Amino acid sequence: MLGGVVAGGELFSGGRGSKNPVANIADASIMIGYVVGIAYLIAGIPSLIYTAIMETCFARGLFPASWRTVWLSAALGAIAGVSMITVVSREGHEPAMFVLWAVPGLLVGGSLGLIIRHLSKPGGKHP
Repeated sequence: MLGGVVAGGELFSGGRGSKNPVANIADASIMIGYVVGIAYLIAGIPSLIYTAIMETCFARGLFPASWRTVWLSAALGAIAGVSMITVVSREGHEPAMFVLWAVPGLLVGGSLGLIIRHLSKPGGKHP
């Protein structure tokens, strides 16, 4: 059970399969909070790393409207996808699993790079 035991009885005097609607809502709320917390750990950390790397590159002269931005964003997305599979699963991985997780990361990172390129102001040098 997710909530644990309180004073010798089940949390919120119900537990699983209880007819008490408050107990079922409380269990669902705890479960949703747990899932959201894990999702932030799995996706939030790679997102922060992605942001830090992209901002560092922009500060060093990478032009946001260039194709280099799109390629860098796509590569970082693929790396983030591969990092997620290594965090999610503690068992050995077959090469197909890395490709399976890298492709959506590549697509999301590439799409984000295209959005950055499209929304960047024209002007300046285009490498």
